[in-house]
Amino acid sequence: RYSVVVEANQAVDNYWIRAPMTARTPNPVPTNWATDSNNVNAVLHYVGAANSEPTLTPPALTGTNLDESLLVPLTNTAAPGQAVAGGADKVFNLAFATATDTTSHHWLVNGVQYISPTVPTLLQILSGSTTAGDFAPNENTLIINKGDVVEINITGPPQHPWHLHGHTFSVVKGATGSVNYVNPPRRDVTPSGNGGITIRFTADNPGPWILHCHIDLHLDAGLAVVFAEAPEDVIAGSDSVDPEDSWDDLCPIYNALPLADQ
Repeated sequence: RYSVVVEANQAVDNYWIRAPMTARTPNPVPTNWATDSNNVNAVLHYVGAANSEPTLTPPALTGTNLDESLLVPLTNTAAPGQAVAGGADKVFNLAFATATDTTSHHWLVNGVQYISPTVPTLLQILSGSTTAGDFAPNENTLIINKGDVVEINITGPPQHPWHLHGHTFSVVKGATGSVNYVNPPRRDVTPSGNGGITIRFTADNPGPWILHCHIDLHLDAGLAVVFAEAPEDVIAGSDSVDPEDSWDDLCPIYNALPLADQ
């Protein structure tokens, strides 16, 4: 996902926005696939224009395709850590793959399917969970310390958009381009590639942060890990979390929901 600035300097009307993209599709690609470049359109609506689609047909695609590896951050351009593979305080190698058993289809990271815990990770930390062994295996929880430079190497099928909560990261090695420690793109989501990808960030935001595939069906099927960042600092200190009394009302409200909504 990207943000752009558009100057609204045209006549009041409705205008097509086109957003062709590369997406994972079955083989053979079905007719009128939802991600066909002819179908991925939106309408830029000026205040005062009719509530209707533009009268003109969407224009032909022109220009140069966006290559994420060519993006350069405006500030703090270098990747954190040393400019060598593994030049970080913590290095995690995450290999993901799909798996099917007799009843379901799911995704695994390092052989483990992420299953959302019944007690949220943050509440577990506030109750004293500070090591990987304090969490259930299927929670896929990894511990990092405050100030750590964290390197994550992700290998698996291409075109899975990996999204990290709580941080932006340097894309040291993306799905396109070469290894770049000098001025790599800074993102919070980037796709996997055939040769694997490498991202880095500095652990400067204590809390539990999930790293997951941004395809919701894949997240639901287990394609995720959680970084428990500086859990001791979440419990006590200037970065600690002090739950409000209203938190106590959340569990009864949730438990009162029909099972289908839980």
